[in-house]
Amino acid sequence: MKRAVFPVFFDCCTEVAQHIPKRWLRRVVKYERQKSDDLCRIPAVILHTRRKKVCVSPLNENVKRWIKQMTRCCQKSDPEIWKKRKLRRGRKTMRKDHIFAMCKKEICATQ
Repeated sequence: MKRAVFPVFFDCCTEVAQHIPKRWLRRVVKYERQKSDDLCRIPAVILHTRRKKVCVSPLNENVKRWIKQMTRCCQKSDPEIWKKRKLRRGRKTMRKDHIFAMCKKEICATQ
């Protein structure tokens, strides 16, 4: 009887969506990057929501922008400092607060 030394299962995306609505990005709990190597054949970004996993093209502009915002948020040690800054225009302040409201501890922990 032969037994596998390391029984491992790989969960790879076989298809990617080219377009994803922006409102879906608000629901993302964590994300992963899938590289195209021997195990998985296509590059993808796997977005995890509470109930689903969605495979998206890494070339999608909305996803690129969202990942960039999340990495910026996670690099800032204290987002409260940014909230306390006073900007001349109220609109910019709202925009900054909205970005940091999207920063989630779960997403930062997975990077």
